[in-house]
Amino acid sequence: MTETIDKNKELIEILLNTDNRDLAEKVIKELKERGEKTGLLEKLLQSDS
Repeated sequence: MTETIDKNKELIEILLNTDNRDLAEKVIKELKERGEKTGLLEKLLQSDS
């Protein structure tokens, strides 16, 4: 489980660093719909704004 969280975090960081905020938001939304924890990812997104 921790490995999945780390990979998701890395993906969001890559998207944000390459100015793909819209895609990062879509990924987080999809993960949330799957029932995965997205609190840390949402914080990353908020801190990028």
